Amino acid sequence: MVVSMFEQEANVADLWRLDTLGITDPIESVTKEARQAEIRTLFQDTTKVWLAEEIIEKVPVHQVSEKGYYLPHRPVIKEGSTTRIRPVFDASAKTKDSPPLNQCLETGPNLIKLIPTIIGFGRGR
Repeated sequence: MVVSMFEQEANVADLWRLDTLGITDPIESVTKEARQAEIRTLFQDTTKVWLAEEIIEKVPVHQVSEKGYYLPHRPVIKEGSTTRIRPVFDASAKTKDSPPLNQCLETGPNLIKLIPTIIGFGRGR
């Protein structure tokens, strides 16, 4: 038997609020569903623009089984930005048959170490 003596200060009126009890208000869930529908629409609009600008391409159904790497993606919402919603691709996602795309990239030399040399060269040193 486990007994908890955890104490927390709380206003008695707050104990009867629905969200305190874990119950969601149906009106709030409707607005949440409406918000999700709006996000879905904005995400689809962004995807259509990217398709038109050939930033991304749609894979035909008959080519899906061919060997390739398909990046999972999700929408990211930033309220104060000019692009409120944007897709973010996850190149670190693992599959059972292959490593993540991030691990397949060739890493070159660290060019940051060359910055002082380049700046010194520009100054005539």
